[in-house]
Amino acid sequence: MKTKYNVKIVHLLSQPDEVENQSIKSISQLKKYGFKYTSHINRPYNEEPPVENCVRPQDIRPEPGGNSLTGRHYGCYLAFRNAIEKEFTEDLDFFIICERDAFIEVPYQKFMGIFNHCCEFINNNQIDYFSFGDRRSLVTGELLSEILDPQDKIACLTNKFYCCHMIMFPKSIRLELLEMLQTEKWDVADLFFLRVFTDRKKKFGITKQRIATQLDGESLINKRMILNSRNETIGKQLLSLYEKVPITIKNVKKINKQDSTSITFLYNPKVEIQGSSPQDYYIEFFDPIENKIIYADKIKTNHWVVCNRQWFTPWEIRINGKTVHKYNASGQNILVSFESSAMGDNIAWIPYVEEFRKQHNCNVYVSTFWNELFKDEYPNLNFIKPGSIVHNLYASYVIGCFDDDTLCYKNKDCWRKSTLQKIASDSLGMEYKEIRTKVHPSNLPRPIPEKYVCISERATQWAKEWRYLNGWQELIEYLNSNNYKVMVISKEPTSLKNIINQTGRPIQETVNNLYHSEFYIGLPHGPSWLAWALNKPVFMIGGYSMNCEFVSGNTRILPPEGTCTSCFHDTKLLFNRSLEACVYYKDYECNKKVTTQMVIDAIQKTNIIPSK
Repeated sequence: MKTKYNVKIVHLLSQPDEVENQSIKSISQLKKYGFKYTSHINRPYNEEPPVENCVRPQDIRPEPGGNSLTGRHYGCYLAFRNAIEKEFTEDLDFFIICERDAFIEVPYQKFMGIFNHCCEFINNNQIDYFSFGDRRSLVTGELLSEILDPQDKIACLTNKFYCCHMIMFPKSIRLELLEMLQTEKWDVADLFFLRVFTDRKKKFGITKQRIATQLDGESLINKRMILNSRNETIGKQLLSLYEKVPITIKNVKKINKQDSTSITFLYNPKVEIQGSSPQDYYIEFFDPIENKIIYADKIKTNHWVVCNRQWFTPWEIRINGKTVHKYNASGQNILVSFESSAMGDNIAWIPYVEEFRKQHNCNVYVSTFWNELFKDEYPNLNFIKPGSIVHNLYASYVIGCFDDDTLCYKNKDCWRKSTLQKIASDSLGMEYKEIRTKVHPSNLPRPIPEKYVCISERATQWAKEWRYLNGWQELIEYLNSNNYKVMVISKEPTSLKNIINQTGRPIQETVNNLYHSEFYIGLPHGPSWLAWALNKPVFMIGGYSMNCEFVSGNTRILPPEGTCTSCFHDTKLLFNRSLEACVYYKDYECNKKVTTQMVIDAIQKTNIIPSK
């Protein structure tokens, strides 16, 4: 079955990633069914948006959050506008715009049957603006779009819809739509269309059951990861911050006979006023520790306001000068999500989740990427997989390292100047002290009867790796000469000689290999954190970073004084996560100038292997 109509699809893309690849694969298939398909590449708009033709100039701010409008929101508007002005030609019967994360979730033959029916429905009912998406919020499941005409089995007239991941305009609205874009003040795309079409009393239509949805992934507008909570989609496999979590709001209170307020602490504190009165409400987010108002705003009924700060604060919420709620997590469900999948990050952060649970006497759900390492040692935490749904949440927090967080909304302090564990204690509102993580040792037998040392020569960046010529091989020869076998436990393969090759093994075997070793020699990387959690002495080579790792049980082997070091901590430079990055262009001298003898001297100084 092919389309009966002359239809063009414009796919709004921005940067190649897994989300866009899946979306392109899904939407471009419609070419086989008679659709014209083209894509527009729109790079993220990072400049200050124009104030003079904005419908909400008071909401323009440098960072997203709440009702804020940023350059990214303006870029979204421009992407839709450019697509319409350049591609919606007069010969088309229908014009479709798909966002970068749009995904068709029904078989294509079924989609075509529904699509052709919807086109007839639009023409018969003079509909101006149509969506193939969901009538419910993808965030909370709340019903947003009402069915105004229930007679048709597939499509319906509706009062409104918000998401724009797959929308369609008929040719009858083309000239007026072009005029709207020329004369109406801008807003983010979905709110622009909702406002203008509502003001002009245009007709909205939507499928009763969605046939297109959004993939999970990074929102380039809000610069954070999002999840579609309404479905198990392909994007659930992506690393994410689990932002869209279905909840049951408990903090609902009557303000007066007409109005009520609901208060949540899901990542950001949020206050919503619902009701029918014309009254204005002045909302204050007060931090009792700092003894000051962090953010305040005036809103009307059926509006909400959010404070951008995401790290833990024992908020007091004030409405019109009166305290209506004080944060109290005792006995409540709390979600803590780890943004990073790196093993070292997960090991560093987990003890502070347990401390938070004990301090607040709450029921904590924690989402990590290495649950199997922790669940036996932290039995009072509820370990869940990334992307799992948690209901009845009182509050939720994300622990991560956010490169774009220049205003410290997500990290309390610049994470590149902090210890890795302090990132977690700051996010959860606790005074920092180093806590050694507990990792459950494997029940597997000892791998070999002889004494042995574990090493791992690889890291996620070359700047972390020990690059002294033949350094690892010379160190192996030294250890062998002192009656120690050497076991290589990296995930990546090795070409080192005279070793026990245990590379690429399952994590349970790696834990067992480390647990039975005498000590560990490595880098500022995950296996060093794992060895430390198993109470093994650690010798850490290199000067890429100086103060973000653990201190106890860690012998640092740094390059000679005067060597280029610590580029990781230089926040004047953008953090470069690429494999080969050496941001000062000094040929990795922070690691290359650490000699084999320097490592041997450090080992002998601890008397683990006495000097001869």
